[in-house]
Formats: sequence, structure tokens, C-alpha cells
Amino acid sequence: LIAPPAAFDGQGGDATSVARVTHFDGERIDVFAYTVEGFTDWSERDFASLRPVLPILLTEGTPLRTGDEFDTLRGWAADRLERGPQVDDHARALRRYAITDLLDDLGDATDPLIIAALRSELFRGLAELSILAAGAWLGSGKWL
Repeated sequence: LIAPPAAFDGQGGDATSVARVTHFDGERIDVFAYTVEGFTDWSERDFASLRPVLPILLTEGTPLRTGDEFDTLRGWAADRLERGPQVDDHARALRRYAITDLLDDLGDATDPLIIAALRSELFRGLAELSILAAGAWLGSGKWL
């Protein structure tokens, strides 16, 4: 929902965004409301983290309010999503190093709990590196 800044007065947000959970007819509804500036700021953070949750919500979610600002932001988000993540060589090298380090630690590990923790981290690291190498955005949890 794209809203004017005045809509956030007294809503506990930062004057550019509000996130709320409400219920209607027994259903949970997550409401994210932003000014144009707030949406852009939070989306840029998502793009930088390589997990653009907010832009995906905007492009794939059900809008409660539309208009020119909404259409412009949805187009901007869709274009950015389509380009895929921008990961430089240094960031890729750091990810490869982290995987190598985990493999080294796993080779020396004897405690079953430590082995399980290392395997979990190794799975995540390998999955993320593979996903980024394929030019796709990262996910977490069930979206990984």
C-alpha cells in the first residue's frame, strides 16, 4: 500500500512506513504501508541483501490501493528483479572461502552436534553460492 506521509502520523512507524498484523474473518493479514520514499529505501536494503522480499511482494502481491505511484514503483521493482542480483567477484570469493573454511572445520570435527551444525552451514553456503551463480535471488527458510 503506497500512502502519503500524513497517513503514518501516530502509527508507530518512522513517518515513511508501517508494518502491522491484523485479523479479519479469522484470517491473519500482514499489512505493509509505505510512502514512495519509504518503499524505495526498504527495497534498496532488500536488493543489497540479495533477498528482495518487499519488491517481490509488490510485484506478486495483491494491492489494496493502486494508482500512478503504485504503477511506477511496481514497474521499477519488476525491472530490478528481472536484472537479478549483482554480486561482484570479491563477494563471490568470500563466499567460496567461507565454504572452504567450513569443509576444513568439518574434516576435523568429531562431536556429532558440531558436525550437524557445520553441515547445516555448509548446505546454506553451497545453496546460496549456487543460486547466485545461476543469477537468481536468494531466499531463506523454505524459500532457500
